[in-house]
Amino acid sequence: VQLLTLGGEPLQALPVPGAAAMRGLCTDGWRAYVADYEAHLVHMLKVDKIGVPAGRHERSLDGGQADPPLQLSAPPVVSYDEYGEEEEATSRMRAFMIEHDVIFNGAGEEGLASVAQAWSIDHLEEHRRNANRDTIKGVAAILKEYPSIHCEVHGETGA
Repeated sequence: VQLLTLGGEPLQALPVPGAAAMRGLCTDGWRAYVADYEAHLVHMLKVDKIGVPAGRHERSLDGGQADPPLQLSAPPVVSYDEYGEEEEATSRMRAFMIEHDVIFNGAGEEGLASVAQAWSIDHLEEHRRNANRDTIKGVAAILKEYPSIHCEVHGETGA
């Protein structure tokens, strides 16, 4: 994964552990998530763009140049309050997942266009495809309420 500056210049190359082929990349503000279906895993990686220079300099009220935004050189230390958030988010996620799931087409099913279809959330059956999308949206809604919490998703075959 190539991390770019806000101006589009290469900044850093990030290896994705165990990735065989990239199948998806999406961003949400300062975060990027990478999906790799070929290795039978879905990697959701949070990329912090720490140290990325601002595209322009802000001016202070008196017209002088304002101080640049604070840049962290190391990950922040988890505070006591964040542990409570982690427990709350985990509890909400577990409760949500009791009645929600992501169903994939089986790799051996007839009529698959490619093996990658077996790892696509866009199931060939419409009702399952819609249920998968609802599950992903529900997980995303919970995670958006806890921006300091990261979620790792692991999938495996039942073969």
